[in-house]
Amino acid sequence: MFFSAGPSLILASLAVAAVIGWQRVADRPTARAIHAGLGLAVVGMSFGNLMAFTGTELVTDANGKVVKLLGKHTVGADDGTGGMPILARLGRRHAWLHGDRTRASLIGILAAGYAGLVALTAWQALRAQSLIHPDCATWLTLAAIIIAVALGIGLVHARANSAK
Repeated sequence: MFFSAGPSLILASLAVAAVIGWQRVADRPTARAIHAGLGLAVVGMSFGNLMAFTGTELVTDANGKVVKLLGKHTVGADDGTGGMPILARLGRRHAWLHGDRTRASLIGILAAGYAGLVALTAWQALRAQSLIHPDCATWLTLAAIIIAVALGIGLVHARANSAK
């Protein structure tokens, strides 16, 4: 029988997060990024366990023998269907980004926005909804997340510019 390393990784990440959480590391933005990253990683890893409970599937192995698989690489859809594109863009450096407090606030807002996206995709998966064909409720939730992040960034920007 094959055992997953997932629970071990989650426990190890929790241990690292606990140790780092008690220590003062670098400056505020770096510390916030590390703490948010570890927290999001643990949550993301725990969502991976949902794939183990998506049912069974009969497939043919390399020798032509029919075998029964438990779980899939996705939740709520067939393997090999639509995926999740990863978009990453780096912004230009601006003078208002130079303060520790400003950067720490932005990292907190972006981490909260990313956590919202993780929760949104988990919600879609638990409703067996396609990632690439969302319903109206999903679109509205995504819009709310984007608006909240944009407002948060706007407030940080305004605070940084008023401090000059």
